[in-house]
Amino acid sequence: MAMALVVFLLTRAQGQPAEAPQRLFEQTPHDQITLKDGSVIQTEPASLPQRQVPQKPKPSDKLRVCLIDRPGEDYEVLWRDIQQVQFFEQMILAEAVRLSSSGDIDGAYDYFDYLERNYPNMPGLEEAMQRYLYQDAQAWQRRGQFDYVLVLLRQLHQRNPKFPNLDRAIALVTEKLIDARLEQGDHASAHLLVEQLEKAYPREPAVARLRQKLTARAGERLATARQQLAVGQLRAAHDQARAALAIWPALNEARELLTELHSRYPVLVVGVTGPLVAPRDRLDNWPARRARRLLQYELTEYTGPGAEGGVYVSPFGAVEKGDLGLRVSFLLRGDIHWPSAAPVTSADIARTLLKTAGSDATAPWRELVERVDTPDAQTVHIRLRQAHPHPESLFRAPLLPPTDVQPAALLGPFTLGPASDQQVDYLAAAQLPRAAQSPREVSERRFDRAHDALRALERHEIAAIDRLPPWELESARAIPGVTVQRYAAPTIHCLAPNLNKPLLANRAFRRALAFGIHRESILNVQLLRGKELEDAVVATGPLPTGYAHDNAIEPRAYEPRVSMMLASVALLEVAENQKKLEKAGPTPEETKTDETKPVESTPVESNPAAPAEPPADSAPPDAPPTADTKNEPKCPPLKLVHPGDEVARLACRTIQRQLALVKIPIELIELPAGQSAPPNDDYDLLYVELQMEEPLVDVFRLFGDDALMPPSSPYLRAALGRLALATDWRAAREALFEIHEAVATEVSLISLYQLPEFFVYRRTISGIGERPASLYQNITAWQTQVDLPEAD
Repeated sequence: MAMALVVFLLTRAQGQPAEAPQRLFEQTPHDQITLKDGSVIQTEPASLPQRQVPQKPKPSDKLRVCLIDRPGEDYEVLWRDIQQVQFFEQMILAEAVRLSSSGDIDGAYDYFDYLERNYPNMPGLEEAMQRYLYQDAQAWQRRGQFDYVLVLLRQLHQRNPKFPNLDRAIALVTEKLIDARLEQGDHASAHLLVEQLEKAYPREPAVARLRQKLTARAGERLATARQQLAVGQLRAAHDQARAALAIWPALNEARELLTELHSRYPVLVVGVTGPLVAPRDRLDNWPARRARRLLQYELTEYTGPGAEGGVYVSPFGAVEKGDLGLRVSFLLRGDIHWPSAAPVTSADIARTLLKTAGSDATAPWRELVERVDTPDAQTVHIRLRQAHPHPESLFRAPLLPPTDVQPAALLGPFTLGPASDQQVDYLAAAQLPRAAQSPREVSERRFDRAHDALRALERHEIAAIDRLPPWELESARAIPGVTVQRYAAPTIHCLAPNLNKPLLANRAFRRALAFGIHRESILNVQLLRGKELEDAVVATGPLPTGYAHDNAIEPRAYEPRVSMMLASVALLEVAENQKKLEKAGPTPEETKTDETKPVESTPVESNPAAPAEPPADSAPPDAPPTADTKNEPKCPPLKLVHPGDEVARLACRTIQRQLALVKIPIELIELPAGQSAPPNDDYDLLYVELQMEEPLVDVFRLFGDDALMPPSSPYLRAALGRLALATDWRAAREALFEIHEAVATEVSLISLYQLPEFFVYRRTISGIGERPASLYQNITAWQTQVDLPEAD
């Protein structure tokens, strides 16, 4: 039988065409047997104990094999005819070693990766892998990428701490990285590198040298801090003392100095991912909404949800209602002053009410406020033309300064200090009362990622983080000495279409976008990462769950085939419309057609003639397109603009991939950090994160001529009008439900999902309160203790 096998191999080798080369591990697993006559055969993996060749097989013993190209046919080969047996994994290891030794580190990686996944215990693999890691580290060192070098050397240390010269190599790389970190001002990372080196090799001579270098650098910062304290530069001294502790947390002199500085001038450092760019408040501008409570007092402030509508307080005193809801009165405190030391009086309240009425933030005022009376310096009576379900919600506007105060000087607990792209400082207003250990300065430090901010919080470099993406909540809760808390209101994430663009003004196309986005997948897989989070739900409109949300409206299902059909219809309509415009000429009266304006239609329930949603079973997701697509116009790339935060970035990348599947190309444009809207009209879709704290009034800031979005239909305008005239909660809810229905039917906004919002802070801060509406809601009542990192 053995001779027959040899003859077969000789005849098979003649005249066979060459196949395209494959990497060895990509080939069908096989062993290679070299016979003493020089023949080489490839067989299916041999069934040998522990995949090892017998030490001294008898010459008469036989090895049963099966050729890889003749499955099912077994042959027997005498061991005396066998020169060598090479197992598949041994050949792969040999090729991996050859590649890495020749300098092809990247090429060898896939071979080693295959072996570690499939043959982790094979003899010789561990030793070869260690040599490979060292060679890989050398390659990165030649490129000057010392961070990668240290990562690889640490992996090698985990495998074999006694690898030759590994201790010296890690010490040299660590020293280079420490010098770079100190040059960058990243003192905490420099200290951490020394700690890690000492833990790995406590007797390494470089440890003592590096400790001395860092303690000397910390001493320099401490000396500078003392000099600044001596001349009254308390904030600068605070920064230098904090830097000294970051370099060397066990430096007792720095700990004592920082404790003294905190008692004299408490500074609170907050980590943010969205820096303040402009203080103008918008529903979709998180940084501006965060800073609003620092920079300006509002006549009434939302503090959280109540039994009916929100709960409101006034920083200026008490608010009372009377005359069956037709009168609202402000009874002022006497201890709040303007920077000029003049007290806030009823005249200031009245001036604000009269000058602010009619703005986009206070749309209901223009119809409701009849007159404002000031019987004395501490009392303001506001007479309404009709009752309102929740009149306190109407007066969320900043107090305007009198004529003898600079117009930009809004009255708030803090004023805007030095600002840069990386840091914004807020200075406590000297004329306002505050607790002894309340922060005298709030410094917002920008981080590109929440993960980096959490590491700074863990190192005591910052005391709080204003906003966390949902996937970082577990990591935050694992940090000792911190509290993770939820804000009072969630955010509603939507895509706002630019209705000035013909394609986005077409309702069928907006519906195509809605059907083509798998919202549930983005929420549960991308953002929540398989975790459950209360109140994190797919959204059906811009109104949060609660009194304004119509639970009878269900989210649109993910229907990619329906999306393609609607997009095709819309593209044909827009193309035909463009032809009509070209024929009609440039005259405005002639070019105004229904197709070029935002489609104005009413919900299906109110207008039976309106086009209905296609039934889900009319075009199942796996059904082939039924329309002839050869001559259909292609969708041009749509510009999707989104804020520069992590949630929006991740969601928009997923939306881009999903819409590409339905032939709607998306170009992503990321706004600079802190901005929520583009400076011009050159976009198609805008990713918005709405905080609708009080839908009763916030819908007027969302939909309106001067608001975030223009109303897309007369039905929506009518519903807004009914809400403005509502005198009780029943009428208000009915109007809000109509608004919800109109937005869902018209797809005025492409609703995505609702996310609860969270922040985290160290327990050295007290007085924050339970579920505040904003981070700084109770800032004047905060008490802070000095926050020191743990000593070594």
